[in-house]
Amino acid sequence: MYIRKGVLGSLVIVMALCTPVLILSMSADKAVFGSFIALLAFSLLTFIHLARGNRDFLYSAVLSFFYVFLFLAPALQVYADKYPWIGRYSSDEINYGYIITFLSLVGFGFGYELNKKFGERKQSDIKYVLSNRGAFRLYIVGLVCIFVGIAFLGMESIISPRNMATDSVLESLESSAVASILQSFFRVSGFLCLVILIVDWISNRKSLNQSQITHRLLMIGSLFLIVMFFNNPVSTARFWFGCIVLSLFLIYIVYRTKYSAGFWFLLNIAIVTCVFPLMDLYRNSLETSVVEAVVNLDTFSELSTSPDFDAFQQQLNTVRYTNLHDHSFGLQTLSSLLFFVPRNVWPSKAQPTGKELANKLGYHFDNLSAPLSAEFYMDGWLFMVVGGMFALGFIYRFFYNRFRTSTDVFSVSFFIFMSCYQMYFLRGSLMAVIGYMVVGMAILFLIRMSKGLFFIQSKH
Repeated sequence: MYIRKGVLGSLVIVMALCTPVLILSMSADKAVFGSFIALLAFSLLTFIHLARGNRDFLYSAVLSFFYVFLFLAPALQVYADKYPWIGRYSSDEINYGYIITFLSLVGFGFGYELNKKFGERKQSDIKYVLSNRGAFRLYIVGLVCIFVGIAFLGMESIISPRNMATDSVLESLESSAVASILQSFFRVSGFLCLVILIVDWISNRKSLNQSQITHRLLMIGSLFLIVMFFNNPVSTARFWFGCIVLSLFLIYIVYRTKYSAGFWFLLNIAIVTCVFPLMDLYRNSLETSVVEAVVNLDTFSELSTSPDFDAFQQQLNTVRYTNLHDHSFGLQTLSSLLFFVPRNVWPSKAQPTGKELANKLGYHFDNLSAPLSAEFYMDGWLFMVVGGMFALGFIYRFFYNRFRTSTDVFSVSFFIFMSCYQMYFLRGSLMAVIGYMVVGMAILFLIRMSKGLFFIQSKH
């Protein structure tokens, strides 16, 4: 009975989400074929995922991104023939853009489904838990990283509006690569120390006495306040601030509720369409009325004209760019993976894909997004789209397999972090957003390698 209800409920959700998108696309009379096959693939993957009733929040976040940025927003844009940036596109170009979306979903879906076991761990009677000294050491590590970060980046970069804060950091460090590395390291490290402390406390609090619980809560509470001050929504890029808030909420969902990934799928859609546009209020000035912004929020206008939702147009621009300048044959992806290498060391290092598109296609503003599917297309045509998304699906299933079968605090912490970072990682540009993810992986790896300083073995 529960399986039948889950299947029927999933079918209703998929139909409710996809029907208006298909109607808009067909009404536009420009992308019927492309949007139909892409939406068919999306519907199938979403239905299978929701009907399973699992807790793969990472996969849910990926599907949420595709729905909002590569289906809902494009349908409104194509229907109105109006895009976030100046541009007009033919029916062939729009259909081709949807074919890229279709192949991205197919590649990701196959990669995910083929990895059924890799990453799973056999349940063990032994697990690692934070010792009292280890928890304090981790707390100190988080504090030190944050305060050293403030010293390096300057207090001006913490309390100023985001554009002013970014200019201040670049002016003091004189290198965008160094600025990116430092910001990524100091912002991520303190936050991940907080996540590990919370995850360990929730999963092992029954083994702590009242005094130990009090000490842990004091450390968690004070580190939380410092992390939120250091990563406040005024000076911090909203993708990172949003990731922090969502991660803390997802910890609660993982440990305190039985919500399946379907809840996370719908929640992400609601947040991105209704909250995401409001998170950019303090980009240039502190004199902004939140109440007025909420009252005047026009979601449909935001989805069709706001640069926040330019992912599909950038996918179209990538097709146009490669017709004029050929593909980059892996240079974009390689440059993004090696984001920390300064340009004076590597003169031929590529620009972020969004910036490259803006410069070559005549846009005056170059801080543009570029979805991961567009990054892959620029690097190697449709073959790279399928292959890159296949690899991504395989890797993401590995993360879920590890999360599902392990009580390892590192696996759980990283899965939570990744599940909340997807909207921004997939939206791109890759070079602009990969630093936080790579640094997060490196920090968790270092803590894991030195776990003797923080953890002790304990039986379940």
